[in-house]
Amino acid sequence: MKTTLLVILLTIIAKLFGFARNIVLSYFFGASVVSDAYLVALSIPEVLYDFVIIGISTSFIPIFSQVRKKEGEQASLQYTNNVINHIFVFTGFLFLFGFIFSEELVKLFASGFYGQRLSFTIELTRLVLFSMFFTSMVTIFNSYLQQQRNFIIPALVGIPLNLTIIIGIIVAYYTNPVVLGISYSVATLSQLFFIVPAARKNGFRYQRVFDSKNPYLYKLIQIALPVMIGTSVNQINVLVNRTISSQLAVGSISALNYSYQLVFFVQGVFALSISNVIFPIISDYAVEKRFTEFKGIINKSVSLIYLIIFPMTVGAIIFPEQIIDLLFGRGNFDETAIQLTAMSLIGYAVGMIANAFREVLSRSFYALGDSKTPMRNAMFGVVINVILAIVLSKPLGVMGLSLASSIAATVTSFLLLVQIRHKVGRLNLSSFFKTVVKSTIAGIVMGVVCLWSYDFFLARTVPFISLVLAVIVGAVTYFILLIVLRESEVSYFINKAKDLVLRRE
Repeated sequence: MKTTLLVILLTIIAKLFGFARNIVLSYFFGASVVSDAYLVALSIPEVLYDFVIIGISTSFIPIFSQVRKKEGEQASLQYTNNVINHIFVFTGFLFLFGFIFSEELVKLFASGFYGQRLSFTIELTRLVLFSMFFTSMVTIFNSYLQQQRNFIIPALVGIPLNLTIIIGIIVAYYTNPVVLGISYSVATLSQLFFIVPAARKNGFRYQRVFDSKNPYLYKLIQIALPVMIGTSVNQINVLVNRTISSQLAVGSISALNYSYQLVFFVQGVFALSISNVIFPIISDYAVEKRFTEFKGIINKSVSLIYLIIFPMTVGAIIFPEQIIDLLFGRGNFDETAIQLTAMSLIGYAVGMIANAFREVLSRSFYALGDSKTPMRNAMFGVVINVILAIVLSKPLGVMGLSLASSIAATVTSFLLLVQIRHKVGRLNLSSFFKTVVKSTIAGIVMGVVCLWSYDFFLARTVPFISLVLAVIVGAVTYFILLIVLRESEVSYFINKAKDLVLRRE
């Protein structure tokens, strides 16, 4: 628990830099043709990258646990180098494919782009494709460090990335928008100067190992292939949303991105932090057949996620325009952009908890060596999302697209929860359901108090201060209600705090 809290704290710091990058982009370029083109260009290497690297990195940790347990540290180091060398070569093929077919890919991702808007996006795409080489290496080194129980560096590695991107956005505004593409690839390279020394301190040494017949590499590919398919299927959601939003009002792609990044900030801080910490642990438990401890960690993780994210969901739904105005409402980000982004935020907020659950539950299956179940789950989710996106975008616009994603995530996360029970037995979710009931009651009351407080303070001061004060009052209300309702997770933190104070005395 102490490690998880530290990782969450460090992730918050790193994610703040990432969020600042979106604020800087919105300030200088707003929700415009340039920002739309830039975001489409970034999504193309991300899709190509996700197809391979997420699959490999997800299956890397459980196989690493097996190699180290059966053959020792030296064998696990050779396994790591073999994976790195194979990924680097394969990334080269992906780069060539993306570079040659960049025009076709842009048209696929943004069918509403044409003329100068299309040619500019193609130019940016070819520049950001170089980032795949560096991102693939960073991802594997992150997995290696997490398996070595070093969660600090992976939590902080986004800082040099986002600082460089921020500088690039500012330079691009005052010089040439093409700098956006160059700076992004340079930014991904900057992470290697941060993470490679950390990997070396934790025992990594580069070796020229390229054994395509290695049984562990073969096993990794077996597990990774369904993850790759599931990830590529998930990217259909991105493709559908980009394509439909490119046909809506100018700035719709940017509005979806800004709202999604806000929601992803919350998910990245809490869900990804928790899943990154527990993944190597539950992978070891799975290898050792310690399923009681395995289920205990899953139960505690989903309870903690609901406890933290539910009040944030309520806040995003009741204060969408105020939040977007506070974070982005300056520079070239006008009133129309605020309204578009706020509507999109409401749709994404509905699925924040479900997306967080899905992250943890998918890792549980990967730890068990089962990547097919999450793949089938993802395919089903895409069908739901595509149908709902087409149906809901007509009456609701960008909000319909984000709401479709949230509904699909809710359905698929529920199915994963049912399926993991069939895999490892009953999860003993009674404590989880108690947390859900208590958090829901406290969150709803908090929402009412927040609305009343905002109106009260708004009559006496400016909107910015009113929102901040209302959030503070709401957070205190939520915490007090959880204490009154005797929520176990809150009691645990209070007891830990008391122990810490007593020790100092």
